[in-house]
Amino acid sequence: QRRVHGDRCCNTTVTMSAPSSVPMYKAVVIGATGAVGSNIVKQLLKSPHCIGVTCLGRRTTDMFDEEEGAHKMKQHKVRLDHLEEDARELVHDHNVAFCALGVGEPTKASKEEVWKVDVEYAGSFGRLCKNGGVSHISLLSSVGADISSWSYYIRVKGAAEKAVTDSCIERVSLFRPALLVTPNYRYGWKDKFSQNVLPKLSWMFPDRFHHVGVEDLGKAFVAHTERALAHPVPAAAPAAAAAEAGGSAQVVDKMHWPQFKQYFA
Repeated sequence: QRRVHGDRCCNTTVTMSAPSSVPMYKAVVIGATGAVGSNIVKQLLKSPHCIGVTCLGRRTTDMFDEEEGAHKMKQHKVRLDHLEEDARELVHDHNVAFCALGVGEPTKASKEEVWKVDVEYAGSFGRLCKNGGVSHISLLSSVGADISSWSYYIRVKGAAEKAVTDSCIERVSLFRPALLVTPNYRYGWKDKFSQNVLPKLSWMFPDRFHHVGVEDLGKAFVAHTERALAHPVPAAAPAAAAAEAGGSAQVVDKMHWPQFKQYFA
């Protein structure tokens, strides 16, 4: 885990026991209908600690109507280009946030559309949540995310991480999965090939490139958030020192397979 204090940072390893006293909380989600976002929402609805789930999107959906805990969910149609304006009054009493935005198959969208959805909308959501008092935001990113990468997709993911982190929310968790395994093949033969062949070769690659099922990843998002609520990481520097550094203390978790597999292993 990486603690950021203004312009300064230090790397620390924090060991936390399983959550034993998770406080009640409310969550706001954007990207709720995607493969990962929908599983985040399902886990939130199941959780006895989550008392409310607010989903923001271009349209509402009935995909959660039969889920356990569906009564806890509220949906709001918003204009993503005007998210901070449309949703200003919708997040004030929420504790945590989840951003699982994406265009689906990036190769089917223009670079401009990918950037708008992954970076601009994510940054807008982060600012919205910061202004609403959210203390912990989790972002669906990608393994290798790097704003200086030669790969446009990886560079976009790095820019998205920066946009959300720059919102200055107290705690930011960046989930960086590699291959996502879904119940259905979403993108034709390429997706079918990837999901059938690459998992068999995962032993050849570093752990962070391990495949992960979207249901398990949804569990990891929510379990990590609840563990953080039960066992908040104390600031590594006094508030005065953080202020002197030019900003408030911020904890940034960089989550790869070795970090999030503990939540569903």
